[in-house]
Amino acid sequence: MATVNLYNYFTVSIDNVTYKAGSLSTAQTLTAADGVIFDQTYSVANTTLTEIWSDDLMTGASTDFDFLWIQSDQDAELQFVCNEGGTLSSSNIENGFVVKVLANIPYVLSADDSRNMGNMAGAFSEGNHQIEIDTWESTWTADTIDRIEFYHSTSTAARVRVIAIT
Repeated sequence: MATVNLYNYFTVSIDNVTYKAGSLSTAQTLTAADGVIFDQTYSVANTTLTEIWSDDLMTGASTDFDFLWIQSDQDAELQFVCNEGGTLSSSNIENGFVVKVLANIPYVLSADDSRNMGNMAGAFSEGNHQIEIDTWESTWTADTIDRIEFYHSTSTAARVRVIAIT
């Protein structure tokens, strides 16, 4: 078992009023069950989709991470894939979501739990448009992130560091 200490802090001044949250002296503590770390740095060419983490890479541990840190020196996008290998007939369809990250600002997750649309019975469409979801979808499938991919389109290769701890 390992303990991760995370410090979060920001300030912003708007119209001569300063807003701040977090602490530089008091850590938020996360427990990593297996005490196994994945620490990898990649050089990723532009416009090349690259897998930077998967649960297959967490050798010697459970496949779930308890802490994730991703930092790139280029603006980029991260694609998180859940229910990898799932099927519509099993109500656990594979799906993913993408987030944009800015250069040198870390992306941090404190768990790899997800809830995603495995039950397509609740999905309706009008023509070619998905109807918007206005309620909490408590029937969606609870799962974990299985794979993370990295993509950027800047002119130089991106240096990306991934740390996953379980």
